[in-house]
Amino acid sequence: MLSDHTSDSVRSRSLPDAQKTKKRRLHGACDACRKKKSDSAEMPGKICTNCRISNIQCSHDIPRQPKKSETQQTYIRRLEEKLAKMENYLQKTHPDQDIDHLIETTADDSAIQSPNDTVKAASPSYPDLKYPIPHSVSTDAASAVSTPPDTVDDQPESSDDGDDLAHVALAEHLSSLSIAAVDDRFFGQSSTFMFAKQVSNVKSEITGTPLRPDPSRFRRPLYWDLRPWEMAYALTPEPSYVFPEEELLQNLVALYFERMNPVLPVLHKPSFLKSISAGQHNWDASFGGTVLLVCAIGARYSQDTRVTVGNDPSGLSAGWQYFCQVPLHRKSMFYKSTIYDLQYYCLATVYLIGTSIPHVSWNFLGLGVRYALEKGAHRRKGHNQKVSPEDELLKRCFWCLICIDRLMSSFLGRPCAIHDEEFDIEYPIECDDEYWETENPENAFKQPAGKPCSITAFVCLIKLCEILSFALRTLYSTKKSKVLVGLIGHEWEHRIVAELDSSLNKWKDSLPDFLQWDPERADLQFFHQSVVLHCGYYYVQIQTHRPFLTKKSPLSFSSLAMCTNAARSCSHVVEASMTRGFWISPHLIIAAAAAGLVIVLNLLINQESGLAGDPVKEIGNLQKIMAFLRECEKRWHTSGRLVDMLTEIGSLQDYQPRSSGKRRPAPAPPPNFISVNSSYSAPAAVPATAVNTNPFPSSTAAAMPTNDWDLSNLLLIEMGYIQANAGQDTMQPVPAFGNPSLTAPQLFPTGQYAHITRTTPDSIPQSRTF
Repeated sequence: MLSDHTSDSVRSRSLPDAQKTKKRRLHGACDACRKKKSDSAEMPGKICTNCRISNIQCSHDIPRQPKKSETQQTYIRRLEEKLAKMENYLQKTHPDQDIDHLIETTADDSAIQSPNDTVKAASPSYPDLKYPIPHSVSTDAASAVSTPPDTVDDQPESSDDGDDLAHVALAEHLSSLSIAAVDDRFFGQSSTFMFAKQVSNVKSEITGTPLRPDPSRFRRPLYWDLRPWEMAYALTPEPSYVFPEEELLQNLVALYFERMNPVLPVLHKPSFLKSISAGQHNWDASFGGTVLLVCAIGARYSQDTRVTVGNDPSGLSAGWQYFCQVPLHRKSMFYKSTIYDLQYYCLATVYLIGTSIPHVSWNFLGLGVRYALEKGAHRRKGHNQKVSPEDELLKRCFWCLICIDRLMSSFLGRPCAIHDEEFDIEYPIECDDEYWETENPENAFKQPAGKPCSITAFVCLIKLCEILSFALRTLYSTKKSKVLVGLIGHEWEHRIVAELDSSLNKWKDSLPDFLQWDPERADLQFFHQSVVLHCGYYYVQIQTHRPFLTKKSPLSFSSLAMCTNAARSCSHVVEASMTRGFWISPHLIIAAAAAGLVIVLNLLINQESGLAGDPVKEIGNLQKIMAFLRECEKRWHTSGRLVDMLTEIGSLQDYQPRSSGKRRPAPAPPPNFISVNSSYSAPAAVPATAVNTNPFPSSTAAAMPTNDWDLSNLLLIEMGYIQANAGQDTMQPVPAFGNPSLTAPQLFPTGQYAHITRTTPDSIPQSRTF
């Protein structure tokens, strides 16, 4: 006997097509009715009519598919996000224009030229180069290194954002699992966790089961939670920290926020000071470690004798007693890391750069970058994510690590810890700390109109470091890397150097008025931020042209001119900074050292090739660099080492002068070459001598050499290493840095230059308060 369901089916097939009507399934129908698409009708006792007649179980086990309205809402939301991005892009590419009018009046797509069109048109010679172009590098640089246009065009746009921001959904998914071993950690596209979530999504689509993870059903705590012995180690109490006295603590914190945080804004001042006032550093070991590092850096700028180790009269140990208390890796980080731990690695890296073990700072920097990656600080969160103080602090820490990484990589000649294409985090919000939290939540993180922002300088520094990073990956890459990306021959060098110069010029022109160079600027913070930015600019300029200074290349003459001009300008900037408080940072020390080396090299080349030059002026510029580094060496070991290097190279003791008849002729400069000396003009806003109105004292002027090559002794006299005695045949070496065991090497055999009369020059400018 056929069941009622079967009879209904047979009857439906026997009806003519005109009488067939699609049965409507009511909301909440049982599984049998859903399969049959029949009317469930009355449901007395929660059993539908069909199931009651058929005498079958009335069940509701088949999962429901997502509603169409939910799918439509998701689709509409994605479209709105794309439209918002497109409008933002058009506003950037067509500033000060009515976007609606622009779209209406544009007759065809060819009227608007996209950046890809520019890249494609400008790069016929290098179609296979794969280096990414940072935002701060001129778009024309893509003509030398760019992604193949066909590869870009083939990317599906519809899924770009979904895939790119999948890590956000994964983080939310993992947080709902409450798994201690993976909570609050970042996992990217290639991770097994991401793959597992993608498979879970497919399962949900096929079965209709909503994603409601329940870790207790399948996941065994034995393998997912920290074991008791591991937890016991992670929660072992940290040694008690010893903080400075309250008055000294407040002074060191104030010095840090005055001198270092404006350059590398790791911390949010209002919340940091509030936590200190609440005594959080006394019970929170993570925050306490950050406070000690702030004290260590602040001690570098303090003249208080309590900040140094007792048996150190040099003052180089300033802050060490605070730094050494915090372990390299706190035990609690096995369990969970906080924003304070990431801040600690940023600050520790900065402090260690100035110690006698600067190589350790490189290792700390690597740890900091790894922890930033683990916390997902390198990835954007999407436009719909509300800005929070925690996220902004995380962003600041990451960018500080990036800036230090680029600087240290160029200084040490080592690869960067992370490349530009491996992160997509937005720049820090240009908003002063006091506007993060306001009475009206709508005004949070919004800088008042017309008020200069102290974070703008940091954003400019980030963009400058992007240009430096691009230079390191192209001009300083290995031969293998150059071959792989097609950087072969001399043509690519011409193109990249030209575009880097263009990018640097655009960067400098884009600086806001309050960060343009002005030695008389009233606001001290903006003045010193300007010092860091302009010294960084000259340093990147030197790094861009430096590869061509010591090798045969068509770029050698123009590069020497660019580097020499940059070095001279840098010497004027650091000289001006010494007159207004002297805020020392690693950026200034490294830039000054590079400028000093360029000046010495220029002196050597001029003397060897016979090019016209002014040794008095050049040594005057070198003297400014040396005076700056000598001030820095009082609290920064690295600066002292750089002073010794410059002095050793500047002694020129191993040079054997050539007779004028056998001197090697200088290679002919290119037709458009401008003389190194004639092309230079000091910045109009910078007086040539801000500290000493005469770079050479009158006594030195009387002791000028009478032949072409007595420049070596003059150089050491100006550095303070030797003194001239008019009535003796030898130049008497004097102790270096106050240490009798260190003396300058003997330059020439006794009496060779006895006929030259010299007098003792004025000493290098005296110490100034940090």
